[in-house]
Amino acid sequence: MTHAERVAIVRGGHAAIRSAERALRAHLAPASEDAPTLRLVREAMSLADRIELALEVSGGGEDDEIWRDLAIAGLADAWALELLAELERRSGAGSTTPRQAMRACRELLGRYRAGEFHPPPGWEIADVG
Repeated sequence: MTHAERVAIVRGGHAAIRSAERALRAHLAPASEDAPTLRLVREAMSLADRIELALEVSGGGEDDEIWRDLAIAGLADAWALELLAELERRSGAGSTTPRQAMRACRELLGRYRAGEFHPPPGWEIADVG
């Protein structure tokens, strides 16, 4: 899988998370009555923001893809994977949320977490000090 394909999957996941966030907000009861859903909305917003930042990462040179991969790998924690699974579950069959994109993003982050997309052998972060 190429870097561009991985980025496209993460972008699709980002769009799906924002879609799920909008759908949850549309059905949100007053905060005092539906605290778990409000928390899920906030967590979705946080993950979507983190994805946006990761996709904007640039090392300023030929290693941009590696820097972006490292930033995406930083998203691949247990919390993010659980959140994506919960958002996918909450996005039922009648939802407009692209569940397949969310699932693909979750699976890709799982692969990052497993170390599949490490920098190439011999690549090091340059000492700028």
